[in-house]
Amino acid sequence: MPAEIMPFVNSGVSGKFVFIDDFDGWGPQATSLPGVEFIASMEGNGLQNIATGERWVPQCCTLRVGNHLTVQLRDYDWDTRKTEFKELKLSELPLFRDFKVVILTNNEALRAFAPVCNSKLELALFLAALEEETEKRDKVAGGHDWQWCQTASDMASLAIFLYRSNPNKEKSLLDDLD
Repeated sequence: MPAEIMPFVNSGVSGKFVFIDDFDGWGPQATSLPGVEFIASMEGNGLQNIATGERWVPQCCTLRVGNHLTVQLRDYDWDTRKTEFKELKLSELPLFRDFKVVILTNNEALRAFAPVCNSKLELALFLAALEEETEKRDKVAGGHDWQWCQTASDMASLAIFLYRSNPNKEKSLLDDLD
């Protein structure tokens, strides 16, 4: 998990979020994934597996490949009403350097992301990192962090969808198991 952005993902209550300009970075690099086509939906867009027709369509969100984007980490202090900004090129983060990563945005904020994994091991490592982040956030929240739980669920299901749709993945006997 990219430790630099994780504290800012789905942390709106704390005033932290990853700002992504909704009008920036659209082009072939944002909508090009092997085995997947981007489809329009009523409230944003979604993905469709070209081979199977299976769809992954989030509610009220936009999907795109985000490796090429520069984002802002914004931290709004509710008491002082001041915002700190830090620009970050996603391509400098290991996950975004090593994988194509699909991002999910809503209202110019990063809501979730998932890499296009090429093997079951890569997928398992990503899912394990999600579980670790969930445990960490639950401890900080002093209970179950319901908002993060939904985000983690979206990230896991998107990662699994991208893995299943990837025609370039390493073939595994486990691919036929659900």
